[in-house]
Amino acid sequence: MKPMFHPLQSLFSPLAPLERALLDALDEALPHEAGQIFRDQVRSVNHVERSPGYREIRLYTRKRGKTTRNSGACFPLQDSDYHLATIRFTIPGRPGSWKARFDCIKGSLFAIDVTPSPQDICRRGAIHVSKVDIANDPMVTHAPSISRSA
Repeated sequence: MKPMFHPLQSLFSPLAPLERALLDALDEALPHEAGQIFRDQVRSVNHVERSPGYREIRLYTRKRGKTTRNSGACFPLQDSDYHLATIRFTIPGRPGSWKARFDCIKGSLFAIDVTPSPQDICRRGAIHVSKVDIANDPMVTHAPSISRSA
C-alpha cells in the first residue's frame, strides 16, 4: 500500500515525520473499509497539539478558527472513548523500542500516546514496526462488552 502522505503534502502537514510513519503503519494494518475512513480523518488533520516530551499527540481539524472533532467521515463505532490500536516499533540505528497507542473519541481518531517519550526521535520518519494490535474493530456499531470478575 502506498504511504498516505506524499512528499508535497508532507511539506504542509502539521505532523512530524514519526507521526506520519506511525499513521501510515496503522493505515496498512486496518481493513480496507476502515482504512478509507481512517485516511479521510488523517487528511483532515490540520492542527496538532503535543504534550511536553511529545508523549501525547492530539489530532484536530480547525475550521474558521475553531477546533473540531468529527469534521468528516467517522467510524461506525461511536463509543465516547475507545482504544483503536497499538503499534510497537523501533528506530533503525537507535537503541530501545517504543509503543504507540491510538485512541478514538466518537468515531474519530483523536490521540496517539507514545511511550517512552518520542521527543528525541520525532523527526525520524523511518520506523521498523514489530507488532500492530487492533484493539477494537471501528466498523462495528458497539464495542464488545468485557465481563470482569470481582
